Amino acid sequence: MARKVRAELSIYEREYSRLPPVAKGVPLTEIMLRVTAFCQEFTDAVVGNKHNDFVQSNRALYSRFKDEIVATTPDFRPYDGDVSGHSSLVKGSHTTPHGLEYVREAIKR
Repeated sequence: MARKVRAELSIYEREYSRLPPVAKGVPLTEIMLRVTAFCQEFTDAVVGNKHNDFVQSNRALYSRFKDEIVATTPDFRPYDGDVSGHSSLVKGSHTTPHGLEYVREAIKR
């Protein structure tokens, strides 16, 4: 039994040693410093200052995602009457143009 307890204790001591050190300053200051550091790391990754491989490997995915969003962009026209026969003014959009009547009906629903 004692051997099993020592083994378990050893596991927890290793896990405990991997925790960050206890903050010595004011807790609120420590939290703000950590949040700021996280935000800076994130900004550096997005801008490409750090983690270049992450940004580069996802560039094609971001581009495809952007195209998919643009494809759903609504094309509203400030005209009365039927505008569905017109081509879309939004480059890359696959939606049909809608005039004021369509918008008014959508608001009523």
